[in-house]
Amino acid sequence: MQYRFYFSGLTIVMKKIILLFCFFIVTHAFSQSNTDRLNNLLKNTNGKEKVNLLNQISKDIRNTDVQQAKKYAIDALTLSKKENYKEGEIKASNRLADQYLIDSKYDSAFILANAILADKKNIDGNSRGESYAIIAESNWHLGKFDEAIMNYMQSANLRKQENNSSGYGSSLIGIGYVYQSQNKLTEAEKYIKLGLEAMKEKNDPIYLIKGYHALANTYGMGGKLKEALAIDSIGLALAINNKIETGISMFYDNMANCYLYSGNYKKANEYFRKSIPLDTKFNNNRLLSDTYLNLGNMYFMQQMPNEAILFLDSSILLADKVGYKLGKQKALQLLSDAYKEKGDDAKALAYLNKMIIVKDSIVNETREKKIAELQTLYETDKIEKEIQLQKAQLSKQQYIIVVISIGFLLVLLILYGMYKRRQVQQESKLQSAILHQQNIATEEVLAAEEKERKRIAGDLHDGVGQMMSAVKMNLSSLASKLTITNESDMVLLQKTISLIDESCKEVRSVSHNMMPNALLKAGLSSAVKEFIEKIDHSKLQVNLYTEGLQERLNSNYETVLYRVIQEVVNNVIKHANANKLDISLLKDKDGISCTIEDNGIGFITDNLESYTGIGLKNIQTRIKYLKGTVEWDSNKNEGTLVAIHVPLTN
Repeated sequence: MQYRFYFSGLTIVMKKIILLFCFFIVTHAFSQSNTDRLNNLLKNTNGKEKVNLLNQISKDIRNTDVQQAKKYAIDALTLSKKENYKEGEIKASNRLADQYLIDSKYDSAFILANAILADKKNIDGNSRGESYAIIAESNWHLGKFDEAIMNYMQSANLRKQENNSSGYGSSLIGIGYVYQSQNKLTEAEKYIKLGLEAMKEKNDPIYLIKGYHALANTYGMGGKLKEALAIDSIGLALAINNKIETGISMFYDNMANCYLYSGNYKKANEYFRKSIPLDTKFNNNRLLSDTYLNLGNMYFMQQMPNEAILFLDSSILLADKVGYKLGKQKALQLLSDAYKEKGDDAKALAYLNKMIIVKDSIVNETREKKIAELQTLYETDKIEKEIQLQKAQLSKQQYIIVVISIGFLLVLLILYGMYKRRQVQQESKLQSAILHQQNIATEEVLAAEEKERKRIAGDLHDGVGQMMSAVKMNLSSLASKLTITNESDMVLLQKTISLIDESCKEVRSVSHNMMPNALLKAGLSSAVKEFIEKIDHSKLQVNLYTEGLQERLNSNYETVLYRVIQEVVNNVIKHANANKLDISLLKDKDGISCTIEDNGIGFITDNLESYTGIGLKNIQTRIKYLKGTVEWDSNKNEGTLVAIHVPLTN
């Protein structure tokens, strides 16, 4: 994928972030002294006051001393139960569940947070909001994205009602993280920015670090690597100044990914390896799994499959430890690709099958959970109806009729569901068959067209061209033998010979344009270069840039792309009144990208279907045949940009 970097739009946001950053450097000393003060108070307190202090200290040091934070949470939980202090017990349970998240024990965090929410009478809005956020993060890490978003929404609503701006912002950023995991970057950026805006009121560095990390990650995934590195640098400085080592690790990982996808493998390797000891220190196996996955991907991108396999194996082992199925799925896919790169097709297929099994298990787990929830609801409803029947002293016969009716209804619903599913499958098969036939028809039309071009080009070159050359040669021979005294007759003879010579050149030119030798012999890049060299550069200055086309492509790709470029350039010459044309032709791992930009009169692209010419339709048909996309960007008197992308499938 080719990225374009736009940095100017970041200016206003960056100024605001830098002001916040400066404020946190000033307040860091106060934050540290506040924790020390709480520790000193702890020595002289008892009962409920001590529970509150233990909970506060556990929260303050959650990212700087994970094990000690967990100990304080357990102490607070034990003491609150002894004092029968329900509010303190709930907060301590949330603190402990939060530590489980940091330890990558997502199932434990999920169970404990749900247990907190089960007691609806003795829990305030903020505590409920925190519990929902813990459940949401657990679901997210376990690949249950829909449940994660729903629980983050619940958390955000509760925290907003309690005027908890930092917590509210954190929940919104959590939603952004989930969308980011699904590659829905527009939605992710929207919620992350809303979250950062909400956090300005409290200026809590821990929450802001989370926001900066999320925003930088979103920019990086969208190809805005410079913007991502700028945010990462600010977040990293904030984490270092506040000694939040988990935050430092996250920004190292983010920066490594930015360098990776900008092609700076040395810097990427440096920052990935910086994050490993920090994640190891906190036993954060999920982040370690991601880091080894990224290192494996880095070596794979450098065509070093053996090194990639070592890191990918480690990534899978760590993912298994914490039940990180989404990470395991990605690692297995890369592992399959690495063995394919090595030429070991058997292992490549084996790991691909393992990846499919993991992917299916993620889907099945979600489905099984839904079924269990429905079963629970059904059983609860059934018990309530039994109680109602007993209270109303209904007969046993009536109860049996109700149960049979419900069972019959469930059977009908299941049968209807099976019918609808089969109907959808049949429709899908029909659409696939139609699409397949359309592809075959398009392929045959294009093949017939190219065959006819070759035939006409051959006839022109070998037939008409040779005959014209023979006529020229005979006429020249005859002219040398004749004695022509009349000057006007001599001029006419010379003009006739000149016209025949021009006709020969025109026949060769037409023949070559219909099937250029450079395309047959040297490939796409050479053919395009030879084509544009024949354009009158005094009228149209053409600049050509190519990259990654050293090796020949499949003949279908070369022929179709050459015809499309030829059609676009001819349209510019005929209609654009341009004097400058830039052509960029690039090949990378994602496919072939081609941009053709002129400075001509342009045209309105709002409704391309209204243009009656066959040129645009031919371009769209050819690119669609290659499963590619073509876009026009133009306005009156602003030139035209044609952007083409074709994925490589073989």
